[in-house]
Amino acid sequence: MIVWVFVVLVLTSSYTASLTSMLTVQKLRPMYTDINEIKRNGESIGYQDGSFVRDMLIRMGFNDTQLKGYNTFE
Repeated sequence: MIVWVFVVLVLTSSYTASLTSMLTVQKLRPMYTDINEIKRNGESIGYQDGSFVRDMLIRMGFNDTQLKGYNTFE
């Protein structure tokens, strides 16, 4: 009897973990997969102040109005 209770517990845990994993993976899909789509839509792009990323984004064709610099995570 104890063995069957243990088997049911393991199966239940496995099912719950699989279901949770499937639901989490669906939410992790990126909004954009192409940088040209971001340019076309005029979306803002964040970069860390003082990094080389700002110059690289400007060379890629982004406007200064699209670029948002930040110092902290907040």
